[in-house]
Amino acid sequence: MSFTNLEQTARIKATAQDISGKNIPDVPISFRSENTSVAEVGADGTVKPRGDGRTVVASMAPNGVRGETTVRVCLPKEIVCDPPVLELRVGTANPLACHLVDCKDEKLTIAVTMTADENMLYKDEQGTTPSFVGKVVGETTIVVAGGGHEKSIKVKIDEQLFSPGMGPGSGGGRGGGGGGGKKGGDPYQKDGGRYNHILDNMKF
Repeated sequence: MSFTNLEQTARIKATAQDISGKNIPDVPISFRSENTSVAEVGADGTVKPRGDGRTVVASMAPNGVRGETTVRVCLPKEIVCDPPVLELRVGTANPLACHLVDCKDEKLTIAVTMTADENMLYKDEQGTTPSFVGKVVGETTIVVAGGGHEKSIKVKIDEQLFSPGMGPGSGGGRGGGGGGGKKGGDPYQKDGGRYNHILDNMKF
């Protein structure tokens, strides 16, 4: 038996047999765990995990004949998130991938929940990996929980990469004050905006 969380249970079904392998009915069977800190077993054979490790649960007939079941328990150890600090810009979505790892640092399939301050950012439901979009500039946290563990992810939200006054046709360029003219208002024009030094070195 293998367990990956403390809520799981499993039941051992033990049957006494004679020397020829034929079942013997109505033989009372008792159960005992060799290490109750790893797993406990009830009178009916129900096994409950208690902690990481390995133990043996014995099924015994009154005359001392026994069978054995190996029980392995490897519980969730921690939540791991990528990136460890989420950096956003207002209006731009960035992914946050979080999962549980067990006692052997292997990934578990147990789902995690993510709770965020909706005044600061919101969750983008598109795609298979959760993404978050910043709403206002500042710092906050996302609380990730699952498998009996909880983790807080720091979030830094910066301003938009392009402010409204710098968009195409805005007229905020270094080379002109026009409101939408090709040369004066569009920052992507060679002589009209702050990005002309970039465009000069790019090939399209």
